[in-house]
Amino acid sequence: SSVEDGPKEAGEPTQERRKAKMRHKFTDHDLEILNGSFEQNPYPDYIMKEELASKIHCQVSVIHMIQETQQIF
Repeated sequence: SSVEDGPKEAGEPTQERRKAKMRHKFTDHDLEILNGSFEQNPYPDYIMKEELASKIHCQVSVIHMIQETQQIF
């Protein structure tokens, strides 16, 4: 076994590591839209989540996580 086949040193990137997702930063306008929408309907369906995501330019998964964790500001 050669040195090249040995374990990777700490800090060396590996192919198994995933890229970290960029965190979505909401504008004040985005938060107004989200707060208003969740006040009207605290449990939106997928279509409503798609519409919200389109309005604030993010992925549906971001809307889903906000709803799941109740992180409305």
